[in-house]
Amino acid sequence: MWMRGRYNFLNLSRYGDHSEQSYRNNFEQPIDYLSFNIELIKHSRSKNIIIAFDPSYIPKSGKHTDHLGYFWSGLTGKALQGLEIAGWPP
Repeated sequence: MWMRGRYNFLNLSRYGDHSEQSYRNNFEQPIDYLSFNIELIKHSRSKNIIIAFDPSYIPKSGKHTDHLGYFWSGLTGKALQGLEIAGWPP
């Protein structure tokens, strides 16, 4: 999907099929991403499935931060001091 400008509810209503308020109301509702992704994979997969996990790096300095260490930064191509995060629902 391509949109000119920022990705916000107003632009979604300009280029989409619903009103701005419809997008706002639907984005307020919680979604079970694990079930959503499982159903999406079931309906669009081939015989071969690859599972990938790509954590992100956040730069952070200091001596009192928990879990502070050296982690790989793909942007710089080297290990930097900071935190490693992953987007997994609680």
